[in-house]
Amino acid sequence: MTDELWPALPYDAWKDTYETLHMWTQVVGKVALAQEPPLNHSWAVALQVTPRGLTTRTLPHGNRSFTMQFDFIEHQLAIRASDGETRTLALRPQTVADFYREVMATLDAMGLAVKIWPMPMEIQPPTQIIRFDQDTVHASYDPVYANRFWRILTKVEPVLNEARCRFVGKCSPVHFFWGDERCVPPADAESNFGLGRRYLLDPLVIQPDKIHRVRGEIAPERAAEEAQAEICRIAAMNGAGQPVLDLIFLGMGEDGHVASLFPDAPDEVVRSQSVYLPVIASKPPPRRITINFAAIAAARQAWVLASGAGKEDALRRSLLSNGETPLSRVVQMREKTIIFTDVTI
Repeated sequence: MTDELWPALPYDAWKDTYETLHMWTQVVGKVALAQEPPLNHSWAVALQVTPRGLTTRTLPHGNRSFTMQFDFIEHQLAIRASDGETRTLALRPQTVADFYREVMATLDAMGLAVKIWPMPMEIQPPTQIIRFDQDTVHASYDPVYANRFWRILTKVEPVLNEARCRFVGKCSPVHFFWGDERCVPPADAESNFGLGRRYLLDPLVIQPDKIHRVRGEIAPERAAEEAQAEICRIAAMNGAGQPVLDLIFLGMGEDGHVASLFPDAPDEVVRSQSVYLPVIASKPPPRRITINFAAIAAARQAWVLASGAGKEDALRRSLLSNGETPLSRVVQMREKTIIFTDVTI
């Protein structure tokens, strides 16, 4: 274990472990599906993040109950019954077929026999769809990457839970707004919305009414007014008239800019209380609409991605106590800002 906030998890390096672990968690998930009462949308089946890994909820079995927990510190699957009996299975390189047989045999030996359909579900290429009891293809387990995966989940879960706890209903409350937009149509290659739609929103099949883009194709002043009205209609507001976003995710440029707030921004931009405002950027395309510093400061969580060797100097300057970059201003205005970076400073 380390205290690294967001450990590296490159897909190519851990994809074999990921595909195997995906199948193992489906085996356990299907046990939960067989035993849990049928809550809406199978919500009760989802594995829960714990201080050691992932666990089922308490699963009923006759007069007893049990849980199944993936422990990514000790690297074992622990099955604990309500009568005190506990069995552990080592998480190690082994086929899905062997894991499936070992899990089912252990449950049977504990008097917790469960029958499941041994067919994986919702698998996307290139992962092969093979019955659990016949899968000898997926057999990798790298404990380092399994541990990193879990540690990332422990950082993501509190943000999602905080958004969830203020919502009463069944539909996801997550809305997507834009920190800035270039004054171009959405089909233009320079459009932030166009990139976000192609690589995030469309693959996730986000409901259109949860997406609130800035209309870069109309007059900038009007686009800023419309975007401000929309975000203020949906988000909670603070006493200063700023929207309180659950999370704002920013990127830092090589000059330390965030959103479209650049180092040479005039004072009226820096101090503006308009949630969105038109600006002229110091890099092309120059005409843009950006969220303001005050709204960034008001967000419950602020994450910043600073990636690439060319950003080392700007990041170092931004983290100085007397730093003067736009990112410096964000850090100085907020109690806590989380920065994800591959830069050594």
